[in-house]
Amino acid sequence: MKKQWWILSGALLIIGLIGLVSWRLLAATPSVSSQTATATTTETTASEASLDEPTQANDLDDSNATKEKINQILAEDRFSGVALIVQNGQLFSNQGYGYADTANAQTNEAATAFPVASIQKTLTGILIAQLVTAGELSYDQTLNDFYPQIENSSAITVRMLLNQTSGIQMDEIAPAEVLSTQAEQLDYVLNSLTSTSDFDFYYTNANYTLLAGIISQISGVDYETYLTEKIIQPLNLQGTYFWDTLPENVTVPNPYYYDLETNTEYLDYGPELVRDRPLFSSLLGAGNLLMTSGDLLKIQEALRDQTLISSQDFSELLETDSGYSAGYWQGEQLESAGVLGAYTSIIYTDWQFRNIVILLENQVGLSDVGTLAEDIYSLIAI
Repeated sequence: MKKQWWILSGALLIIGLIGLVSWRLLAATPSVSSQTATATTTETTASEASLDEPTQANDLDDSNATKEKINQILAEDRFSGVALIVQNGQLFSNQGYGYADTANAQTNEAATAFPVASIQKTLTGILIAQLVTAGELSYDQTLNDFYPQIENSSAITVRMLLNQTSGIQMDEIAPAEVLSTQAEQLDYVLNSLTSTSDFDFYYTNANYTLLAGIISQISGVDYETYLTEKIIQPLNLQGTYFWDTLPENVTVPNPYYYDLETNTEYLDYGPELVRDRPLFSSLLGAGNLLMTSGDLLKIQEALRDQTLISSQDFSELLETDSGYSAGYWQGEQLESAGVLGAYTSIIYTDWQFRNIVILLENQVGLSDVGTLAEDIYSLIAI
């Protein structure tokens, strides 16, 4: 999975790295805490995360020892964010670590919403699977049925868009101004992408923006409305927000980085990308959601319990030759990850969604979250 993580990181860090060097040279914020990964919140209850807490009293010592190891792993990495862990179908922990806002000494909480970037692609994939199940779409259906103006559209299938093997390429650069309507967002992608005849794996957000457009053409409503009706409302996702409907009272963690040379934490990463409305407006269906760890867990539970789609439909959705489909990297475990500047996120789970690690991070630490998730998963997998 590490190789796949670096492919994703390289593709999505381009925007976040623009201007980073100059910002780092200007950064002079002192280290706020040498205990970044000390838990800052009480664990959520079973009802809050919708999984049953472990009840075996004789497992308590082992559980506490494992939690100490996990906290040590996160502390050594200078992790700042939220870590949610499920072990054998039971909530193990859901805790905030470090600071969301150092200036105001505001800590990350279990209920803090983070930009989840490309993890949103898993939701877009589920919507596509629902349409296929309803007989309104086929994985073999070609793009010319929806966007005939795209070169090679008669050779590009819905499956190829899901698997990032469509031959479509597009630089991940924010538009000059906010794209205020879905039509503008789609036009921006249609005018910016390049369609090649190279159908090897090439990761781009454009594929999923086109899928969002296909969903709208079939459903007759915009993507945000359809996602709300089909996933957000049925699962009661109260900590999920679109980039353009984020309430003013919702605190979004600031982006930071840790400097190893000076051993300094919480240095300003740069502009608050989550407030970069032009950037977010260009990521339709691909990466402009903010979510809590609890809501991300509800998505995985719904896949496990076949609430949104059946297990057979999910398996069909994930069919791929590239090792990637519908927002998931596939191997011995399933992995969905997102990168947006200093904000990194990951869902690392077995195929049965019984052992799950969800990490949401707002400080660039020593390791990528993929490595952290693997290390934690090795401690809790049963």
